[in-house]
Amino acid sequence: MNQDKSPSDSNANKNIESGSHEDFVTPGILLFLDNILVSAGGWIYWLIISKITTATEIGIAITIYSLVF
Repeated sequence: MNQDKSPSDSNANKNIESGSHEDFVTPGILLFLDNILVSAGGWIYWLIISKITTATEIGIAITIYSLVF
């Protein structure tokens, strides 16, 4: 292999094309909306649970849940 000669498929003067901003903005917006929906769902869940059970039972459930994870 000749070390003085660069490979034929490389082009040192070629500019690197950058993708449009939609390539990273759209997934970011979808992730943001997903986080908002999960957070709202969790908030509604705990509102309903707090009406059904006592604070002591919720505290015990959260403690067990935390220990498992």
